[in-house]
Amino acid sequence: MRRLKGIDFDGKKLIIKRTIKEHQLKPGFDHQLLKEWTMSDLILKKDDVFYCCEIIQEAQIIEQLEI
Repeated sequence: MRRLKGIDFDGKKLIIKRTIKEHQLKPGFDHQLLKEWTMSDLILKKDDVFYCCEIIQEAQIIEQLEI
């Protein structure tokens, strides 16, 4: 089982779905295409590594059941 890593960024909780080193991509690649391909909400970059992240949405109570 693969363990996902989580980070806090700009007041949001994120799950890192994939990391890609910058040298593995063509210069001037399309960030939007990378987001779609990895099914990510946000792409971050640090030290020549791109982090494809999913934003963890706040939990919402749809229907409260009484027990």
